[in-house]
Amino acid sequence: MARYIRAHHELLPDLSPLNSNLPAQTRSTQRLYPLFLLGFGLIALGSYLGHQSYFKPNLAPRPDVIAAPSMLEVSEAELVVDGIDGGLDLRYLPDASHQLELTMRQQNSYVSPTTGERSLETRLSMLVRETSLSAEDVDELSIERAFSNVRVDVLEDGRRIGADITRQLEMLLKGAEQRIAMSERGQIERFEWLSDTNAQVRQTLNLVDDAARLLTTHFRREPVHVGEEWTYRVRSEAHQPSEGFEADGNLVVTNRLVGVVERAGREYAVIRQRFEGKLTGAFGEAGKTTTYRMRSEGSGMVLFDIERGAIYSSQVELERTTEFEALDGLEIPQTSRVELHLVRRDLAHL
Repeated sequence: MARYIRAHHELLPDLSPLNSNLPAQTRSTQRLYPLFLLGFGLIALGSYLGHQSYFKPNLAPRPDVIAAPSMLEVSEAELVVDGIDGGLDLRYLPDASHQLELTMRQQNSYVSPTTGERSLETRLSMLVRETSLSAEDVDELSIERAFSNVRVDVLEDGRRIGADITRQLEMLLKGAEQRIAMSERGQIERFEWLSDTNAQVRQTLNLVDDAARLLTTHFRREPVHVGEEWTYRVRSEAHQPSEGFEADGNLVVTNRLVGVVERAGREYAVIRQRFEGKLTGAFGEAGKTTTYRMRSEGSGMVLFDIERGAIYSSQVELERTTEFEALDGLEIPQTSRVELHLVRRDLAHL
């Protein structure tokens, strides 16, 4: 199930005047947005590593488990909503080299016909060093990312499983490097992996890349006033009969500027987000196909440094319901909760 879906980011014309001013080539294209597959992808990768006889180091499991993401809160009393004449021109600017902490957590619950209700949880955290390669006042930013301090945990019914395998995965992901080209409004135009990794590890890196994209808000060209909304859509589709995988769907992201907050001497635009999406498809070999239907909804919040033109905290919480139907007509409902958090490490105290 760890396949990749082509997804197109589009600003909706009825809600965002920005779209009419965008040439076609500035719309970013992305492979995947099925973050509900994260747990399956990691387990598939773990199984692959576990069966490689040439790579079985004797690694002792860590005694601790990755902590759940610590979501930030902004109270209504903190928000400044008046005196912002002319609105805010929100855009990304070249930023000094800095370090981010990315945390991903997915909880899956399903009912097994033989064992009853079961749960599976995947947690992943890492540090991301971002270095801007762009000069000031450019429309497109060039950024290099280096990943380190990678940690992975998989828990089944609250019990850690596959500790040796996840430690191997941590070692393989550490040191990965990526270069992206991003518009000043947050759309990824191009990207490439600079580090040499095998295909299985690349699948997990692409899942991490998808999470980072979901946490990167798109902005409109015009200044945004407090209370205004703008919306963009992520179109996801895959047609890979040779690999036994089909998918079609979209995710709609609605953003609302709710005000400005001052913390640690800096001013941040506070953006509340809503997510709604659906995805349908099928996977499996000929004659053994399983179809699925997925619906998702959730919320998020972004703290955007107005002066520096950079995200300093972005968090997303999604609830997803997926129904799998096998060839024999057996339906297996599954619910999942995804939590994503990206925060600038030197401002984690905010």
